Amino acid sequence: MSPATRLDELPDPEVRPESDAEQDAEARSPELSLARLEAQQAGRRLELAGKDRFPDVALTGGLMVRGSLPPMWQLGFSVGLPLFAGRKQARAVEEAGHRETADELGAEALRRLLRLRTRERLAVLFALNRTNGHYRKIVLVLSQTTARSTLAQYEVGRVPFASVLEALSGYVADRTSWFDSVAEAQLVAIAVREVSLDPVPFAGSVMSASPMPGGGASNSTTRTSGNQSSTGAETASPQRMGGM
Repeated sequence: MSPATRLDELPDPEVRPESDAEQDAEARSPELSLARLEAQQAGRRLELAGKDRFPDVALTGGLMVRGSLPPMWQLGFSVGLPLFAGRKQARAVEEAGHRETADELGAEALRRLLRLRTRERLAVLFALNRTNGHYRKIVLVLSQTTARSTLAQYEVGRVPFASVLEALSGYVADRTSWFDSVAEAQLVAIAVREVSLDPVPFAGSVMSASPMPGGGASNSTTRTSGNQSSTGAETASPQRMGGM
């Protein structure tokens, strides 16, 4: 997409299948990768804690410089006995085991949250694409037809100029709402590619809203129907088309 692309020329973002989108999100999520790495590190720490029960063997060597005298070498051998293995080492192993379990559960919770956010964005994106399709096929066509019909009737003296202004303002309002919906769809598509864990800010409004917006066209049609005869554009309001 070039920077000069118009917003109304953008195609609807692709809604991928849930399984493919979830697998892709789990493979590319940096937060999930970090959580899984921390779980692996906790497992390594548990292994090290278990090895602390065995005696520690140390071999040391050193050089003693004595000025003009010949240097001397020092060699040492030591064995550390875990006398408190029943209390200290056992508790360390138990603590490491609990930490490993907590990190594994944290990684699983993060994976489930990532899947939830992915499904949430796909659902919102599907609703936005459907809404934008209704705008292009029904709402904008109805709104533009209403504006042209009102203007034609004003030219022959059947309606006042105020009705023309109302029809034009309804058309402008519908196009503004459509542009907002298209922009939101692009933002959701970007969030899907970014694999973000943040919730969709307008998910509730999109999912709870009517799938057939376009108040501008319906309001202008309602206001002008009292001053003009019924036409095809007037009898087909967006509210009645919402069930189509």
